[in-house]
Amino acid sequence: RLPGGIVGSAILRMASAPPLDPAAGSDLNGDRHSFDRALQATGQFFGRNTFVNRPMRNLDIRILREFSLSDSKRLEASVEFFNALNVDNVEFSGFNTIYGPGLDLATGASIGPHAAFQRLRSGNGEYDRNNAQVPGTGPLQVQFGLRFYF
Repeated sequence: RLPGGIVGSAILRMASAPPLDPAAGSDLNGDRHSFDRALQATGQFFGRNTFVNRPMRNLDIRILREFSLSDSKRLEASVEFFNALNVDNVEFSGFNTIYGPGLDLATGASIGPHAAFQRLRSGNGEYDRNNAQVPGTGPLQVQFGLRFYF
Protein backbone atom coordinates (compact mmCIF):
# COMPACT_ATOMS: atom_id res chain seq x y z
CA ARG A 1 0.00 0.00 0.00
CA LEU A 2 1.21 3.45 -0.93
CA PRO A 3 0.10 6.89 0.27
CA GLY A 4 -3.22 8.23 -1.04
CA GLY A 5 -4.96 4.85 -1.07
CA ILE A 6 -2.84 3.58 -3.97
CA VAL A 7 -2.00 -0.10 -4.07
CA GLY A 8 0.99 -1.27 -6.09
CA SER A 9 2.39 -4.64 -6.96
CA ALA A 10 5.16 -5.92 -9.16
CA ILE A 11 6.45 -9.17 -10.58
CA LEU A 12 10.12 -9.40 -11.50
CA ARG A 13 11.22 -12.41 -13.52
CA MET A 14 14.84 -12.98 -14.42
CA ALA A 15 16.69 -15.92 -15.93
CA SER A 16 20.35 -16.30 -16.72
CA ALA A 17 21.35 -17.07 -20.27
CA PRO A 18 20.52 -20.70 -21.10
CA PRO A 19 23.22 -22.90 -22.65
CA LEU A 20 23.52 -23.13 -26.41
CA ASP A 21 25.09 -26.09 -28.19
CA PRO A 22 26.92 -25.11 -31.40
CA ALA A 23 25.00 -27.15 -33.98
CA ALA A 24 26.81 -28.28 -37.11
CA GLY A 25 23.66 -28.13 -39.22
CA SER A 26 24.57 -31.40 -40.96
CA ASP A 27 25.40 -35.03 -40.22
CA LEU A 28 29.14 -35.02 -39.50
CA ASN A 29 29.54 -38.52 -38.05
CA GLY A 30 27.42 -40.45 -40.55
CA ASP A 31 24.73 -41.61 -38.09
CA ARG A 32 21.91 -40.15 -40.25
CA HIS A 33 21.02 -37.53 -37.64
CA SER A 34 21.76 -33.88 -38.36
CA PHE A 35 21.84 -32.77 -34.72
CA ASP A 36 25.62 -33.09 -34.42
CA ARG A 37 27.60 -30.44 -32.60
CA ALA A 38 30.23 -28.62 -34.62
CA LEU A 39 33.80 -29.89 -34.70
CA GLN A 40 36.35 -27.96 -32.69
CA ALA A 41 39.29 -30.01 -33.99
CA THR A 42 39.69 -33.19 -36.01
CA GLY A 43 37.59 -35.85 -34.28
CA GLN A 44 36.72 -33.50 -31.40
CA PHE A 45 33.24 -32.03 -31.20
CA PHE A 46 32.52 -28.84 -29.26
CA GLY A 47 31.42 -29.71 -25.74
CA ARG A 48 27.82 -29.45 -24.64
CA ASN A 49 26.76 -25.96 -23.58
CA THR A 50 29.89 -24.34 -25.03
CA PHE A 51 28.02 -21.13 -25.82
CA VAL A 52 25.21 -19.27 -24.07
CA ASN A 53 22.02 -17.71 -25.38
CA ARG A 54 20.70 -14.39 -24.03
CA PRO A 55 19.37 -13.74 -20.50
CA MET A 56 15.76 -12.76 -19.82
CA ARG A 57 14.54 -9.90 -17.62
CA ASN A 58 10.92 -8.87 -17.25
CA LEU A 59 9.19 -6.49 -14.83
CA ASP A 60 5.40 -6.20 -14.67
CA ILE A 61 3.85 -3.46 -12.49
CA ARG A 62 0.25 -2.91 -11.40
CA ILE A 63 -1.06 0.24 -9.71
CA LEU A 64 -4.67 0.67 -8.61
CA ARG A 65 -6.81 2.96 -6.53
CA GLU A 66 -10.33 2.50 -5.26
CA PHE A 67 -12.84 5.37 -5.09
CA SER A 68 -16.04 5.35 -3.00
CA LEU A 69 -19.04 6.56 -4.97
CA SER A 70 -21.60 5.91 -2.21
CA ASP A 71 -22.07 3.60 0.78
CA SER A 72 -22.49 0.56 -1.47
CA LYS A 73 -20.89 1.64 -4.74
CA ARG A 74 -17.24 2.03 -5.56
CA LEU A 75 -14.95 2.36 -8.55
CA GLU A 76 -11.53 0.78 -8.94
CA ALA A 77 -9.11 2.26 -11.48
CA SER A 78 -5.96 0.41 -12.45
CA VAL A 79 -2.99 0.67 -14.78
CA GLU A 80 -0.73 -2.26 -15.60
CA PHE A 81 2.67 -2.18 -17.27
CA PHE A 82 3.85 -5.39 -18.89
CA ASN A 83 7.62 -5.47 -19.52
CA ALA A 84 7.78 -2.06 -17.85
CA LEU A 85 11.48 -1.59 -18.67
CA ASN A 86 10.88 -2.52 -22.34
CA VAL A 87 13.72 -5.07 -22.39
CA ASP A 88 13.94 -6.81 -25.78
CA ASN A 89 14.11 -10.43 -24.43
CA VAL A 90 14.97 -11.87 -27.82
CA GLU A 91 16.87 -15.18 -27.86
CA PHE A 92 18.87 -16.87 -30.58
CA SER A 93 16.90 -19.60 -32.31
CA GLY A 94 16.50 -21.31 -35.66
CA PHE A 95 19.38 -20.82 -38.07
CA ASN A 96 21.12 -18.49 -35.64
CA THR A 97 22.02 -21.47 -33.44
CA ILE A 98 23.87 -23.25 -36.27
CA TYR A 99 27.63 -22.81 -35.91
CA GLY A 100 28.44 -24.79 -39.05
CA PRO A 101 30.73 -27.82 -39.33
CA GLY A 102 33.71 -26.09 -37.68
CA LEU A 103 36.18 -27.94 -39.91
CA ASP A 104 36.51 -28.63 -43.61
CA LEU A 105 36.00 -32.41 -43.57
CA ALA A 106 38.18 -32.88 -46.67
CA THR A 107 41.22 -30.87 -45.55
CA GLY A 108 40.79 -30.60 -41.76
CA ALA A 109 41.16 -26.81 -42.00
CA SER A 110 39.32 -24.81 -39.37
CA ILE A 111 36.18 -22.99 -40.48
CA GLY A 112 34.83 -20.18 -38.34
CA PRO A 113 31.19 -19.95 -37.32
CA HIS A 114 28.47 -19.36 -39.88
CA ALA A 115 27.78 -15.63 -40.37
CA ALA A 116 24.33 -15.95 -38.75
CA PHE A 117 25.53 -17.85 -35.66
CA GLN A 118 24.37 -15.84 -32.61
CA ARG A 119 23.39 -12.92 -34.84
CA LEU A 120 20.89 -10.71 -33.07
CA ARG A 121 20.20 -8.17 -35.81
CA SER A 122 20.29 -8.39 -39.58
CA GLY A 123 22.25 -6.01 -41.81
CA ASN A 124 19.48 -3.38 -41.81
CA GLY A 125 19.56 -3.14 -37.98
CA GLU A 126 16.25 -4.93 -37.39
CA TYR A 127 16.02 -8.04 -35.27
CA ASP A 128 16.87 -11.13 -37.29
CA ARG A 129 13.58 -12.95 -37.88
CA ASN A 130 15.22 -16.33 -37.18
CA ASN A 131 15.36 -15.36 -33.51
CA ALA A 132 12.42 -15.64 -31.15
CA GLN A 133 10.80 -13.52 -28.46
CA VAL A 134 10.94 -15.23 -25.07
CA PRO A 135 7.30 -16.27 -24.46
CA GLY A 136 5.38 -13.91 -22.20
CA THR A 137 7.90 -11.07 -22.50
CA GLY A 138 6.76 -8.95 -25.44
CA PRO A 139 7.55 -5.25 -25.76
CA LEU A 140 6.18 -2.70 -23.28
CA GLN A 141 2.40 -2.77 -23.10
CA VAL A 142 0.15 -0.64 -20.92
CA GLN A 143 -3.36 -1.62 -19.93
CA PHE A 144 -5.93 0.58 -18.21
CA GLY A 145 -8.90 -0.79 -16.34
CA LEU A 146 -12.05 0.36 -14.61
CA ARG A 147 -14.16 -1.86 -12.37
CA PHE A 148 -17.48 -0.82 -10.87
CA TYR A 149 -18.81 -2.44 -7.68
CA PHE A 150 -22.58 -2.09 -7.04
